[in-house]
Amino acid sequence: EASLTIVADVLATATGWGEELSAQQLENFIESFGSYVLEVARREFGGRYCQFAGRDAPELVVGEPGFRVALLPFDQVRGRLAGDPGCDLPFLYAGFAESVQSAVPGTDEVYL
Repeated sequence: EASLTIVADVLATATGWGEELSAQQLENFIESFGSYVLEVARREFGGRYCQFAGRDAPELVVGEPGFRVALLPFDQVRGRLAGDPGCDLPFLYAGFAESVQSAVPGTDEVYL
């Protein structure tokens, strides 16, 4: 997904901004980018938004009731902003998309 590559580039550019932003501004930034990734996935694969158990972040769940593949990008966004190059949204999304496309009944996977 080309738009996710752009998001990844913006996040790479924004690395270190966390020190210049208030805690609320940083959370808003993370929410905005994480929500964008979720909406890209929802438009491509459908699904429903829900709250992931034990986390204060939404997830997109695709394929129910036959299978379940969930996407939670907020930790990846947070990690990338903190400078972790291993937090790679296009890679995360590609794994999620591949899993959705190849899912068989009973598949239950979470991408975070």
